Amino acid sequence: CAVVRPREERLGDLAAQVEERATVDHRRQIVKRARVPPGRLPSRIALDLADNDPDYAPLVVANAIFGGGMLSNRLIDRVRQKEGLSYYAGSGLGASHRGRAGRWSVSGSFAPQNAARFELALKEELARFLKDGVTAKEVADAVNGLLQERAIDRAQDNVLALELSDQLDAGRDFRYVLAQRGMFSYS
Repeated sequence: CAVVRPREERLGDLAAQVEERATVDHRRQIVKRARVPPGRLPSRIALDLADNDPDYAPLVVANAIFGGGMLSNRLIDRVRQKEGLSYYAGSGLGASHRGRAGRWSVSGSFAPQNAARFELALKEELARFLKDGVTAKEVADAVNGLLQERAIDRAQDNVLALELSDQLDAGRDFRYVLAQRGMFSYS
């Protein structure tokens, strides 16, 4: 096991947290936080992904459907609405222009006695997602939700300034950000 310390300039006070990396196979790594309190399930898979990859936009939409949607997603619908196991569950997708160090994470909180049921529900939902795919309505709802979320974010000066700063750092101007809107088109 290798010990990874988060980069202080990116994570601020979280830099003191230590993460343990365990190799699962040659294509992916699962990262688990040390000292996880009972009733929490944080996990992360490293992905060979950058924010300008052709697969990035479809993965953002897929993540929104599975666990990243703010109001509704398959994971929270299962573990909270259907089974009453959790107040929070979700997934996140991240990629950068700085390299191919993407990540997909899943997390949740639950009563410690529900840990096995929560993990089983998570695995079943992921298997169903991969086996059955998504519906056109789920895609349309996810795209609309993502566009609304981005519009709200960009109405906030601090978020807009951060977005502009990140894009300038990548050698892009705001036309790139506006063009991303077109990446979320569907038919």
